[in-house]
Amino acid sequence: MAGISIIVEGEEDIRFLQDFIRLHFNTELSKDSFIEIGGKTEKLKLSQAKIQSSTAKGNRNIIFFDADDNDFSSTSKKIKEEASKLNLQFDSVFLFPDNKSNGNLENLLRGCIHKDN
Repeated sequence: MAGISIIVEGEEDIRFLQDFIRLHFNTELSKDSFIEIGGKTEKLKLSQAKIQSSTAKGNRNIIFFDADDNDFSSTSKKIKEEASKLNLQFDSVFLFPDNKSNGNLENLLRGCIHKDN
């Protein structure tokens, strides 16, 4: 049965996405639904076999990475280039904080907190 594999940089991303999906979709995702690469785009190669195995099982592969403080477009381009070079297939790529701005998960979370807190 096909499922989903969510490729993330680290443990914080896993916790955030598990909580977000539980709250908004009333669905529990186990840690097995995630592939933690332990870093940025350059680390995709270290998880290449896991990601290709996920694809072979018919899973949907979705990336959630930080856009970081450099250029959002260059981060997105770098992910696509690395994926192509490694023959990795992704159904979707989302870059924190909002899939259009520079930043990271922490920027997203800070933006959710009222300024008086």
